[in-house]
Order: sequence, then structure tokens, then C-alpha cells
Amino acid sequence: MLFKCFWRNGKGSAGSHQCCGFIRAESLEDAEKIMRRSLQEGCELVETIPAQEHWITPQSLTVNFANMTEYALFG
Repeated sequence: MLFKCFWRNGKGSAGSHQCCGFIRAESLEDAEKIMRRSLQEGCELVETIPAQEHWITPQSLTVNFANMTEYALFG
């Protein structure tokens, strides 16, 4: 399954910059475990939601798999 995780730097204020990335995992709980292991110290996991492949763009961060998304704009 595919999940989208949101996190922020825990040292910042409540309005601190939030980031997101995609995780492949068997369950939501597994996705959160993978994300927590991947985050730098001081960051906190905010939310994890089910995601779809078409949400991934070339600019998306993919945590535990390669982002192979390519767009052909003119062809």
C-alpha cells in the first residue's frame, strides 16, 4: 500500500514548516514506523494518510522507494 506522511520540525512553533513524503508499507502502522525511523532528530510525525500513485509528481519525496515519475510535456 502507499501512504503519504506529513512531518514538521518539532523544535519550531505550531506554525512551523510542514513537509510530506510517500511511503510504501503493508499497513498504516508500518508506514508510521518507517517514517519515524527515517526522520531527523527534532522532527515529529504529524499525520499519515492512504495515498494514490497518481499523487506522486517528479518533485515528490519518496522515502523508501525510488521516485520514477516522469512527465512528457510535449511529445
